[in-house]
Amino acid sequence: MINTDKIERFDGPDGEKFSNAEMIDMIVAKTGVTIEQAQEALDKNNHDLIDAMIYVERTYGQASRPNTAASDTNASANTSANAPRPDFNFNEQKAAPSHDRFSETASRIGRYLLSNSLTICHNGSELTSIPLIICIAALLASFSTVLVVMVISLFFGVTYRISGPDFSKSSLNILLGSFSGMVRNIKNAFTSDKY
Repeated sequence: MINTDKIERFDGPDGEKFSNAEMIDMIVAKTGVTIEQAQEALDKNNHDLIDAMIYVERTYGQASRPNTAASDTNASANTSANAPRPDFNFNEQKAAPSHDRFSETASRIGRYLLSNSLTICHNGSELTSIPLIICIAALLASFSTVLVVMVISLFFGVTYRISGPDFSKSSLNILLGSFSGMVRNIKNAFTSDKY
């Protein structure tokens, strides 16, 4: 039995300790270089596993990457049966970069704003339909003007509703309908002959 207390151990990428043989096995398994090339990479980089992997990539290039079937055979032949073989993938990212999440969210919001629209009706007939992205841009450009025009138009029988695949039965449409009804009641109160 081998006494593992006397084997020199080196820091891995996550602060773990690995023997020289374990690091050589990892480099050979991940890159397909020879044992000698892996040892050379470790020696030239003070037994820093990540720097050794970068050295191998720069020195031996992409051509030294293993094939899927051949690398499994080579890796198992070069690894002892009892030695732990951590599986590092130095090219795989642990989490999606924040710019990818941002672009996905922005894309989803853009599709949402383009596929749904504000429908303007007058006395029950549809006048026009404007994509929500244009409505949002108009509100951002001149909130007070757009709001005043929308409220005044309600007194002339104009109604608004949001239409599209995401707004078939929306509480926002119920709110817009009740607001239109409230304005209609105010208008009727002023135009009635009770005075």
